[in-house]
Amino acid sequence: MTLHEGHLQALAEAIALEGNKDQARILKDLRTREFQCTTARRIRFLHGKFISGSTTTVTVTNTEGNLQDLTSKTEIENAILANNKAKLQQSFHLPFLQPPLRRDFGFKGQSPSARAVLAGVYECAFATEPSMQDFLTALKTPQAILQAGPTNMLPSVETYCQFWHKSKENTSCHPGPLSFATLKAGATDALLAEFECSLTRIPLKGGFSPER
Repeated sequence: MTLHEGHLQALAEAIALEGNKDQARILKDLRTREFQCTTARRIRFLHGKFISGSTTTVTVTNTEGNLQDLTSKTEIENAILANNKAKLQQSFHLPFLQPPLRRDFGFKGQSPSARAVLAGVYECAFATEPSMQDFLTALKTPQAILQAGPTNMLPSVETYCQFWHKSKENTSCHPGPLSFATLKAGATDALLAEFECSLTRIPLKGGFSPER
């Protein structure tokens, strides 16, 4: 007798005692229900394999302000590209992407002007709305943070192991040889955990530069 069959018989016995019913009938109903659930899962899996997931219709607003359905491949691609471009460029008109702020701060926030803002000594040398000056003034580093000193952001080996212990093995990841489950298993070994933890500290300690 398998463990699963023993579980079904024990469950049927418990239900029969609780409701004063026939145990054999309950066991048959449990097996029928399991068979139906398994069949339904297989049907959903087979149906899912034939679903392409591609976009066949896109609704856009035309120049006249009316909704229009696009069905051709070229029209759909152009509409999606235009929508993505509008999303990516929706902040281009903001002050930090306009001169002179773009020149002073750049795109990384690592310029002398950025450090001056954190120190509270940056001056807006341009005519703009007062809210921008108030915003830059509010970015000054609080005195409590300065007094606390640098914060250690590097994870310890214990923290690394705790993270992997709580993580779920069925998490999807890239189809490489080192899967999510492999890293989870490696965290159970002291030597491997220390090595893997040291690798995770590299971007936090050294950083990754776009030019590198």
